[in-house]
Formats: sequence, structure tokens, C-alpha cells
Amino acid sequence: MPNTLNSTLGLNGVEIFLNMSGSHFETHKQRRRLNMILEATIKTGGIYLYSNLRGCDGNRLYFDGASIIA
Repeated sequence: MPNTLNSTLGLNGVEIFLNMSGSHFETHKQRRRLNMILEATIKTGGIYLYSNLRGCDGNRLYFDGASIIA
């Protein structure tokens, strides 16, 4: 099993994980985010809170403002 930050923190008793992101929009990216978050939550237990930036950066990137609680 890869040694990830969330698995290390989970083994040390962390129960609430916060992820504030600035990930730009891509088609089907929300599904990938959800799968990664669910996988991390299943591995470590606890609660995972994810929030993504919303709006444009003034150039070409759009941030979809996705939020997930797992």
C-alpha cells in the first residue's frame, strides 16, 4: 500500500480531513475526484471535506466550485 499523507494521518488518529483545492474544470473530473475521495475515506475512515475554488482566473481557466463531504 502506498504511503499517502491521508493514510499516515489516519493511522495517527486524524478523523476529519479538509481539502481546499484550486483544481480547474475538466469533463468527468468530478467523478474522478469523488472516486479518489471515497477511496481515501474507505482506507482511513473519518470524514473528508472537499471544497474547490469557483469562478475564472481572468484568463482561460474555469474552476467549477465542486464540494464533497464523504
